Amino acid sequence: MNNLIIIIFISVLVSSCITIDSRSNDLYKNKQQFQEDNYYVFSITPSYISKEDKSPINDLGRYFYVFDKNGKYLRIIPKFSSQELIVEILNENKQVISERKLKLLSYSKENLDKSRESKTFYFSNKTEIVKKSKNCVADLGQSCSYYTALIFLDKDGNLVITEKSTDLALIFLIPFGGKSVSSNIFNKIE
Repeated sequence: MNNLIIIIFISVLVSSCITIDSRSNDLYKNKQQFQEDNYYVFSITPSYISKEDKSPINDLGRYFYVFDKNGKYLRIIPKFSSQELIVEILNENKQVISERKLKLLSYSKENLDKSRESKTFYFSNKTEIVKKSKNCVADLGQSCSYYTALIFLDKDGNLVITEKSTDLALIFLIPFGGKSVSSNIFNKIE
């Protein structure tokens, strides 16, 4: 029995991959609070992408489910009391060319269990906005992917998105796993 446990432990270690952006923790420690009904304008393209990031966020508009090819900036307006996040794409003259209203629920187990819609965001103490998803597939084995993004303002007011992804799989009784933490920074415009 002990040999089986040792074999499983070693196979998990050998078959796992971990990549963590060391800058993520420093950014998170110095975050600012979002203000109710304030608007925040950011560049639509990132100024910083983790080197380890395999799927960088190249377009902030697409990340928030709104897109326009003429978009230059993105404005977000958190409305915590009315539970919505207004996202607007702005052109180079800072005029609104596309808009979307997304759900913004309080981060609680009850809301996480109720809301299965992928376009729902959550807020935690008004300091960060959270985006979560989970996907499990049963094929030749069982695999699950867990994704959490923490969206917050850094000490300079730039938008930071720290993505945490965990993948677990059991294929032919062989466990596989992976974890990554990466960050993207979008410069504050106003």
